[in-house]
Amino acid sequence: MKITHFIQDELGIDAQNFLQNSILQLTTTPAEEEQYDALYSELIGCYSNKLSYHNLSHIYTFLKIAYLLEDQIHQPTPFFWAIWYHDAIYHPKRKDNEKQSAERALKKLDPYLNTEDLNQTNSLILSTAKHVPLKPEDEDHRLFLDMDLSILASNKDTYRLYADAIAKEYSHVPRFLYRYGRKKVLKNFLRRPQIFYTPIFREWGESKARENIQHEIRGFK
Repeated sequence: MKITHFIQDELGIDAQNFLQNSILQLTTTPAEEEQYDALYSELIGCYSNKLSYHNLSHIYTFLKIAYLLEDQIHQPTPFFWAIWYHDAIYHPKRKDNEKQSAERALKKLDPYLNTEDLNQTNSLILSTAKHVPLKPEDEDHRLFLDMDLSILASNKDTYRLYADAIAKEYSHVPRFLYRYGRKKVLKNFLRRPQIFYTPIFREWGESKARENIQHEIRGFK
């Protein structure tokens, strides 16, 4: 499995077209297409936040991975909407971003999705708060979280860009406090029996993710 992560401030025209088409593929009628186009424009605004990592490049990467493994997704409609909305609200100074993002998704998608799909979208988004599936038995939950965390198993240079981008997002936090908090998060990942929940991601990146995390922790000393 080959995964490429994109960490950049702006996306080119091809990537922008890809993002818009990903929304349009969720439509079933011409009327929905027009309405979803409005949702797309609003979502672009949500991610035009000047954040270093939690931006459109992250959504673009997430979607690319999802399409790569699309045949393994059991409920694609809520899965892809959850990708779009899981960081729709992201303020580094807040601690309820996932809850706020899920609430926005429910509000915006209520006219278009059935109750089952809405509940699944909500649950997938909320699972990213602690990166623990709210429905452990649901394969889509496990796959969703593995895709979201796949950056942990990226190559050394990309991981360094990712780590620097996260640090930049929290530049308002005193350095010693950031190091303490970041090390705590990283060590929690290392304490897990497995970082990734699905066999395909464990085989692809478990050892690399642990290597990257350990290297970042050593850099704080």
